[in-house]
Amino acid sequence: MTTTTSCKVLSHCLAHGPSITGESLHESLKKDKQLGYGGMVLVPALIDTLTSLPPTKVAGIFKDVEMTALVCGFNPGHGPDPLEEDESALCLKNIRATAEYAIVLAEQGCGPRIMVGPLHTLHGKMRSAWPADGFRRWMDKLHALAVELDLMILFEPLNVMEDATPDPFHTLYGAVWNREQFGMHWDTGHAHSHGLGPTDFAGMVSKVHYLEFANFGRWPLDRETFGIDFRGYAEAMVNLPADCLVGAEPFDRSVIKAFKLESLCTTNVSGPDCLRRDAAYLRSIGVMA
Repeated sequence: MTTTTSCKVLSHCLAHGPSITGESLHESLKKDKQLGYGGMVLVPALIDTLTSLPPTKVAGIFKDVEMTALVCGFNPGHGPDPLEEDESALCLKNIRATAEYAIVLAEQGCGPRIMVGPLHTLHGKMRSAWPADGFRRWMDKLHALAVELDLMILFEPLNVMEDATPDPFHTLYGAVWNREQFGMHWDTGHAHSHGLGPTDFAGMVSKVHYLEFANFGRWPLDRETFGIDFRGYAEAMVNLPADCLVGAEPFDRSVIKAFKLESLCTTNVSGPDCLRRDAAYLRSIGVMA
C-alpha cells in the first residue's frame, strides 16, 4: 500500500544504549542517517556528564551529521513528584533545564523549539488515588513555562504499567486541546496498551504534533502479529498538523536491562537492527521517505 504521507522520520537514542557520549552520539547519528532517518530523539538525562558535553557541543554534533534533534524530558521515578505541591517546584526546575536544552539546540539551528515526553506525571509511580488538583496545578505551571520560553510541550501518555494517570490519552487531550503551546506525543505502542488505535488517534489528531511508531514490547514494526494497525495510522497521517514530527522508538536490549524493563519490553532484537527493520517497514507503508 502506498500513501501520500512520506516524510522525514526520527530515530531514538534509546535504540543505541542507556548512556550518551559525544563519540557514541556522533556514531549513532551517522548510522541512523545511513538507514534513512532524518534526526534523533535525544534524552539529555542520559548524557554522560563526565564527558563535558554541553548542549552547544551536542548541537555541533547534530549539525556535523546534518540531523535534526528533538529533546525528550521526563520526571524520573526516583525524583520528586510533580503532582505533589511541596515537590513540584524542584520538578519544575529540572524540567526547565531540559526545556532550556531544547532551546539551545533550536537556536543553534539543529532542532525545533519543542520538548516531548511523559512530562505530566512521575514516571513509574502507580498511584492508589489520582490527585486531580495536583495534576491541574502542574499543567498550569508547565503552561506558564512554555509561554515564558516560547516552547511547545508535547505530552506522551504512557502504557498501563508505567503511569497510573486515569485514561491518560483522553485526560491529556482534555488538558492540551485549548492550549496553543501544548500538544500530544502519540506513541502507538502505549496507545495499544490502553486499547486505542487509529480511530482514537483520528479523534485527537489535530493536537498530535509528534507521532511515534512503536510496537508492543518494542519489537520491530514488521512484527504485525501484535495487532497494532500501523497502516491505519499511516492513512490517518494526512490530517496531522503541518508541523507534526514523526519518529520510531525501539529500545536496545542494553536499555531494557539497565532500566529493568524486561517485563514490559520483551523484544530480543537489538536496537540498531530494529531501527533497520523499522525503516524498511515504514517505507513499505508509505510513511518514511
